[in-house]
Amino acid sequence: MANYRLSLDADGVKYHGTVDQNEENPGQFIYGLDENGNKRIIRTDEQGNVLTRVTGSNVEEIDVPFSTLGPNQYQEIELSPEQTMQVIIINEFRAEVDSTQSNEGWAKLQFFLGERKIYGRNRLIDIHAGKSRFFGVYPGYSPWSPVVKIPYFGMIDGEYTQDWYRFLRTLYFSEQSPLIIRLSNDTNETLVVRDSLKLIVKEV
Repeated sequence: MANYRLSLDADGVKYHGTVDQNEENPGQFIYGLDENGNKRIIRTDEQGNVLTRVTGSNVEEIDVPFSTLGPNQYQEIELSPEQTMQVIIINEFRAEVDSTQSNEGWAKLQFFLGERKIYGRNRLIDIHAGKSRFFGVYPGYSPWSPVVKIPYFGMIDGEYTQDWYRFLRTLYFSEQSPLIIRLSNDTNETLVVRDSLKLIVKEV
């Protein structure tokens, strides 16, 4: 396979792709990592929605519907199911701001476990937007280069680590210990959610 790079699209995103040995069938591919750290192509349907294949009837996808946020606003959504649930992976999230002058940290996606009163001690995940007007969090390669601040081992040189995927599976939440997800807009512009946050979880 011969590698090639496409020029930047209008939204400032650069895609990577491959062509086959005879320079036929050019395509654009996004890769993720399986549980062993091996690259796998992320497959989509005709509308571009990510297709997720899971095993077991107790696995489900939770849609976390964040709203458009005004300047310096935040929104929190609490997940407190009756049955204990295990996080498997963050499947999708994308947002953007009106400004093209955004800097690192202009938007934050944070996960907390338990009571709000002890936020300083129970923050489990802290992902910041990169230096782009786009903020995307996906299971594999993300063209908008998010920055994982917590856990510190979650990302190296702009790529998720195997320890990141293992860490997600250590997160359990329930009615007694709810998972609180906060989206913050730390800019003077409007933050628009383009693809709602989706979590793959499993009942335990």
